[in-house]
Amino acid sequence: MFDAARYSEQISVRAAVAGGIALLGLIATGDFLIGKELSLAPLYLVPVMLITWKTSATMGVAVSMFAYGLWATVTLAEFGTAVVAYVLWEAAIRLATIILFVVLLSNLKASLARVSLLARKDSLTDLANRGSFYELVNQETLRCKRYGGALSIVFFDLDKFKDLNDRSGHDVGDEALRVVAQTLRAQLRSTDLPARLGGDEFAVMLPGLDARGAGQATQMLQSRLLSAMEHRGWPITFSIGLATFTTALDSVDEMVKRADMLMYKMKREGKGGISEQVFA
Repeated sequence: MFDAARYSEQISVRAAVAGGIALLGLIATGDFLIGKELSLAPLYLVPVMLITWKTSATMGVAVSMFAYGLWATVTLAEFGTAVVAYVLWEAAIRLATIILFVVLLSNLKASLARVSLLARKDSLTDLANRGSFYELVNQETLRCKRYGGALSIVFFDLDKFKDLNDRSGHDVGDEALRVVAQTLRAQLRSTDLPARLGGDEFAVMLPGLDARGAGQATQMLQSRLLSAMEHRGWPITFSIGLATFTTALDSVDEMVKRADMLMYKMKREGKGGISEQVFA
């Protein structure tokens, strides 16, 4: 079945504008050829909707004016200048209606974009959430399988986080999580992907690094995180599991679980360190 919504998202802005203008020309031509018996005025809305959705309300308004200018021109060509006042009045009414529709459509698009973003972000830290992390890691594993390259998953939580919450309150605990997120964004490369998986558990995808490079990056990250905690007087350390995959697995969940197991191995060994393993 043809999915119009998916198709409209796939085409480029330039193609949408060019196609919309061309469609307006076809509609106006058909409107003129059909003659007085039938008006195609409602169809002028279709290219306006497409261009508005792909661009902006401003562009939508401009195209609306062009569309109903065409309609008025076609109508006057059919009926003559004797009805010019009526045609201009009718065009003005139609234009006002479609501009209102354009504004509403543009607001709907903005609302949907905000909802989509919120669905992919953790509300407290503004990092990727679990679902978004798994989706993007899966995309990277497919790329690694096709072109080669290693992929590392870092999994960590905050040691003594519960003690901080109990002693200083949940507001301070939330602030600690936000500081972790800020540190991750400041320290990591643009190609890395940090995420909050839930509670005080975080994960990071490190693409394109071998075991040595991933280990160095993780050590530097741990050092920056510890400095951020010490600076605020919080007795927080980090137990970290680092799983490097020379060949990405089919299951993202399995990759994350292996990093998680390494993190818990570190906790059993005394907390506050990094447990690393390479999976071939």
